[in-house]
Amino acid sequence: MNNSTRLIETSNLNVVIHGRHFSVSPKFKEHILAKLARVERFALGISRVDVELSHEANPRQSDRAFEIKITSDGIGPFIRATAFASDQYTAFDLAHEKFEEQLRRLHERSKSIKRHRPNPSPVLEFQAMNSLGSELDGSQNSADLVLAAGPLHVQLKHQELPAMSVEEAVERVELGKLKFLVFIDCETNLPSLLYPRKGYDYGLMQLGAAS
Repeated sequence: MNNSTRLIETSNLNVVIHGRHFSVSPKFKEHILAKLARVERFALGISRVDVELSHEANPRQSDRAFEIKITSDGIGPFIRATAFASDQYTAFDLAHEKFEEQLRRLHERSKSIKRHRPNPSPVLEFQAMNSLGSELDGSQNSADLVLAAGPLHVQLKHQELPAMSVEEAVERVELGKLKFLVFIDCETNLPSLLYPRKGYDYGLMQLGAAS
């Protein structure tokens, strides 16, 4: 039996539960909602979480009888966690543990960026990037600048920079797997460039004097 139920736990988070080959009981739905209610405390802007539950009736796979997939959808970073177990509660708890660990890592990463951000001095260490990120794909009013010193053509692009916080910029870079992102820091009102470094570290360069 297939079962799909949309349950709104809070005004900011929408939880959608899909049951495949079995019916999801009200008690189990309450268990799911109680666990996922903690998503918002990580302040990652996730607006929707999909929970997909499937049941394998083959007795030879009793230790993997229940499969749970938890996926963030809509606004916010994309996160997915999957787990198997012999009962639905254990499978969900294992998947939720993986899901929440990813949330925690993203949250700690954004806190680290905020803690080490320049104020207002720019980061001196800067690495050259190979290509523009997808935020600049919508450029318009392009033109070519021909330098008098030689046959070198420089393509000019005028792009309106989006305003956002450093935390939002980190999420966009991670979600879009960008090599860098140019934006206006809504706190300092300065043009800023965010780029990934090794591991979970990021570099941030801000241009101009503090407002």
